[in-house]
Amino acid sequence: MAYFVLPGRGKRVYRLAIARRIVDSTARGTRDRSAAGHARRRTRVLRRALRPSRRLQIGLGPWLRALPARLPDPALTAALSRLDPHVRVAYVLRNVEGMPRYAVRDQLIELRVRDPWPVIRAAEAVEVPEPRRADRFEPELLRPVRTRSVLPLAAAVFLTAALVGALLLTEREGAREASARGLGLVAAAPDAWTRGARSLDVWPARGELAGDRAFGRRAAAAWAAAPEARRPESGVAQLLYAGQVDGAPLAVMRSGGRLARYASGRLDVAAIGADPSAPIALGGGRYLLAPWDVRPETFAGGGSPRPAA
Repeated sequence: MAYFVLPGRGKRVYRLAIARRIVDSTARGTRDRSAAGHARRRTRVLRRALRPSRRLQIGLGPWLRALPARLPDPALTAALSRLDPHVRVAYVLRNVEGMPRYAVRDQLIELRVRDPWPVIRAAEAVEVPEPRRADRFEPELLRPVRTRSVLPLAAAVFLTAALVGALLLTEREGAREASARGLGLVAAAPDAWTRGARSLDVWPARGELAGDRAFGRRAAAAWAAAPEARRPESGVAQLLYAGQVDGAPLAVMRSGGRLARYASGRLDVAAIGADPSAPIALGGGRYLLAPWDVRPETFAGGGSPRPAA
């Protein structure tokens, strides 16, 4: 239930781990096993899933390691992610949890929805694809995840904050203009992709202009000044490429699920696909490859990949 209600962004494995963590936080300690106690826990889970705190992403390792062997059907979760949050809650309660309409109404009121009936009717009108397989998990596999003492976690959080602070400090001068407009420009360490999971987060900044701070400032400022629907999803953008393509300077930046290409004063913004290994088009038949793609192949039509190094 928490997984389906979570906002539809990010990878399924992280969303499921965060959902498990939300539920675990309500399952520890002495529990009231009455119907009223269960209803209170369900309300707490739904509130946290509707508006998940960024702190839930810190120290997520134990929940990632405890994921089940299979994940929910991506077609179903993608369809639910496009719904209004409260409509998504009503759909999950009616169709996944099997609750009657009056119980869904009472739950929406607990979530401070002023007029729940239009929300319920909207949820009942939703058509989503039938899952290819059951999306429920066996109860014995969903016991609260055991975590270590909070002291090592606190130390890890402190160390991470110190490292992030050092990284931002080195980027401060290069991103001063962009920061003034609400956007900072950062880059992953050159060897980050060798130490962690394969994701866009660990793609290093490549290209002969990656160290050109003035060019980076112009690119970041252009994206920060874009119309609202095309702006970065957060106050920080990750630089993936800055170099010359067909004699013109080009910067490729990423923020959340959006990718921006800045060249010759022009800015193009598009959504990022789900595959972290997918090449990124640079234009002119050239592509930026994932750093772990050490054996690139020529694309049909004469396009040539950029080296991963």
